[in-house]
Amino acid sequence: MVAPNPQIRAAIFAVFAVFVLAALAVAVAAGEGPQLAPLGPRTLILAGLLLMTCTAAVVVTLRGRREPPERRLRRAITMNDEIYRSIAVDSGEMILVGDEEGRNEYASPATSELLGIPAAELRGLGWQRFIHAEDLPPVMAAVARLRGGAKEALCLFRLRADGGEERWMEARCRRSRPAGPTGRGFVVWVARDVTAHKLKEQTLEAEKQRLEVMVGTDALTGLANRRRFDEVRAKEWRRACREEAAISLLVVDVDHFKRYNDTYGHAEGDRCLAAVAGVIAASMRRPADFCARHGGEEFVVLLPRTDGEGARHVGETIRAGVARLAMPHCRSEAEIVTVSVGVAACARPDEAAGDELFEAADRQMYRAKAAGRDRVV
Repeated sequence: MVAPNPQIRAAIFAVFAVFVLAALAVAVAAGEGPQLAPLGPRTLILAGLLLMTCTAAVVVTLRGRREPPERRLRRAITMNDEIYRSIAVDSGEMILVGDEEGRNEYASPATSELLGIPAAELRGLGWQRFIHAEDLPPVMAAVARLRGGAKEALCLFRLRADGGEERWMEARCRRSRPAGPTGRGFVVWVARDVTAHKLKEQTLEAEKQRLEVMVGTDALTGLANRRRFDEVRAKEWRRACREEAAISLLVVDVDHFKRYNDTYGHAEGDRCLAAVAGVIAASMRRPADFCARHGGEEFVVLLPRTDGEGARHVGETIRAGVARLAMPHCRSEAEIVTVSVGVAACARPDEAAGDELFEAADRQMYRAKAAGRDRVV
């Protein structure tokens, strides 16, 4: 038998003292007058019940203290397991435990419901199969950070259910330590569904881009406006300087446009400008080629990584395309709408000469007009 520790001995002494005092109180209550009367049957019964109660309390206390440590440990583990399972069920978050080889060991009910797969069938499956292929690299990078010693890692990814639906998940993952020198480590994932938030972000971003396009677009022709052209020109000029690459610029101006407006009216003038803009836009062959309405009847074309000969070819394509429209212009020498194109090219741009390219192309455009219009100079 295990000897009770000092705390238990003190408890037994306290219970015994209470018992003695209670017995005396009962005896006094049963007597008559100031002297103690002989103890009757009723008093003995009450005292016996009190003694039995105190004895039972002492026995229970001693048993609790003598419970084997292994049993107490098992009971604590069972209690903790029930607590953690209750948290996993009630939290509503996706909780997933996978080994370092990528196989699922545990999936919470929320995970099973989200994926549309029973929890029993998820065990042993690779969790990578449920992540969108485009989002897998950052997720694997998060796991690599954990293996490298990080306490936790965050990642955002799209989860693919078996039905094909995709949900955006924000996950916090931790790596458990292996149980022993040859034991396996586990990665614990706790993820929440952020699809609604992500869709809202995407909607706001799309609206932002739409507004940016509107701000940088000429309403009449649908081409970029001067503000947008200035931004793109500055960016492409800096890139050409870094890469030491050629860059060219065209200035396109509709010939005798004021006469056209005076003769045919502003509505026809707007249609004329829209038609010329269509020809210019159709002449752009590469993603980096850029065109804009610079103001009035003047247009600009920016051609990165293009030398003078290539730029002249694009200018001639635009000039010929406008001529083929054959829009009548009775107050022009050609009797149709034509354009004059000035071309300037720079083989090795310099950061300090960003504005000179446009000025040079503009001068060449006026030379084309002075030489008879409907030409590329």
